[in-house]
Amino acid sequence: MNVEVTEESAPEFLTILERQRRALIDRVSALSKQIKALKQSFGLGPEYTRSSIIGPPNPQPIVRIEKTPHGRIKKGQSEKLVSDFLKNRNGSGATIKEITAESGTKYGTTRRILNHLKDEDRVQEKSGLWTWAA
Repeated sequence: MNVEVTEESAPEFLTILERQRRALIDRVSALSKQIKALKQSFGLGPEYTRSSIIGPPNPQPIVRIEKTPHGRIKKGQSEKLVSDFLKNRNGSGATIKEITAESGTKYGTTRRILNHLKDEDRVQEKSGLWTWAA
């Protein structure tokens, strides 16, 4: 949007715009604090990996997973996360992308784990949806 302003009215507009900018910054800051409080109340802090909150009925409680100082999941935890995620889906399938997004594991790692679990007949894959079979 373009507004033509005379030299006399420019300082007034700048004052109004600066006041609105400060009000927006304050509002964004307040919303950020509210979001952080809600995340903490749901247990979604940075050290948590969440199960699917929206989706299967009766979702299991959120599992706390220890991470390395660089924020990566510790070795050996990815298989547990993937299998727990599929168990908590109560038979409803999930794509690899959904599993990676919810469990916090890498796509390649998730695919390797799913293929390994499929070889052991612990998961089933049909039309790109993976379900827990055991």
